[in-house]
This record gives sequence, C-alpha cells and structure tokens, in this order.
Amino acid sequence: QYHNRGRVDGIEGDVDLNVLQGGADKLAELFATRVSESTPPETPRSP
Repeated sequence: QYHNRGRVDGIEGDVDLNVLQGGADKLAELFATRVSESTPPETPRSP
C-alpha cells in the first residue's frame, strides 16, 4: 500500500496511488465471486 490520497496534475481531488503487485490473474482472483459447492442453488417457487 502506498497512499490513497495522492495528487496528480490535471485531476481534481484525491487519487489512489496504490499499485497491485500482480497481473490480471491476481486481480481476477481478488474480485472473482465464489460459489460454494456445498450449498445447492435455490429452486424457484411457482407463483
């Protein structure tokens, strides 16, 4: 972590200066949703 309130010329307001130490695979790993195999999906009920 570097800083979440940096300044960059030409941009108004705070800029997050943190950098991900990894590539696209690491980014996907951090934000991918996980489905639990132990919980079956709900079956829709009839109205």
